[in-house]
Amino acid sequence: MKGLVLKGIGGFYTVWTPEGEIVCKARGRFRLDGITPVAGDEVEYEKEDSQGRIVSVLPRKNALIRPCVANIDRLAIVITASSPRPDLLLVDKLMLQAYMLSIEPMLVINKIDERDCELFNSVSEQYEAAGCMMLAVSTYSGEGMDKLRGMLAGKTTCFAGQSAVGKSSILNFLIPSLNLDVDTLVSRADRGKQTTRHAELWLIDNGGAVLDTPGFYLLDIDALEPEKLGEYYPEMRSHIRDCRFCECLHDTEPGCAVKPLIAQGKLSQGRYERYLELLEYFKTLRRRRYD
Repeated sequence: MKGLVLKGIGGFYTVWTPEGEIVCKARGRFRLDGITPVAGDEVEYEKEDSQGRIVSVLPRKNALIRPCVANIDRLAIVITASSPRPDLLLVDKLMLQAYMLSIEPMLVINKIDERDCELFNSVSEQYEAAGCMMLAVSTYSGEGMDKLRGMLAGKTTCFAGQSAVGKSSILNFLIPSLNLDVDTLVSRADRGKQTTRHAELWLIDNGGAVLDTPGFYLLDIDALEPEKLGEYYPEMRSHIRDCRFCECLHDTEPGCAVKPLIAQGKLSQGRYERYLELLEYFKTLRRRRYD
């Protein structure tokens, strides 16, 4: 029999089946084989009295390390255009990881009812140029929430982002029965207190599934050759072949076809500056690998 892992805590896994949810333990050999079921896994299981036993984990189309989740279709990156101010470097890291794993990123700008118009316009312009799917929402007024629900239909979507941006509020709006704790801003640091503790998948009534992610820095970026970084920037990708050098880093090289995009309005200055930060990060990783 097949099912879908909704969550795993302490070696017990809640598995959704067409007949309802069942709590399972993993096959004993999994530990020897280095296999750990995670939320989002499609599994085969056997019934054992009132519980079940997972006997195999079906092939994954992708998997995240932090948090441990699998088979994600879309990464919904939640920010606000008010407080807390968006960490756009984190957004770019999340987008990069999504593209590396063939996951479609989507930028959800929450708290639109209290937006800083200048900040909202700046963020929108940067990611429109990047070709990123974007949606402005408010759980307070309900603006954009029906559209968001429709975009989640039939897909498994992972919600990620800073604390206190309203991920739990969005999920509570979509699935009122959840009653997730909602974090509030800590005035001293203007940072949110994290309320989500483990990765858990929830089903919504349109064939979709969603999950929140614990922690602030949500995804670990795997090692990437610096020359390949630009290929994961949609606004750069089609121009890379026009650079003079085949391994152009789009930094100080002459004849770069990417840097002129800034003056043409096809690449935002902010995105490019954060690209350079990530470029230096990957160059440092490479030096450490070979030193």
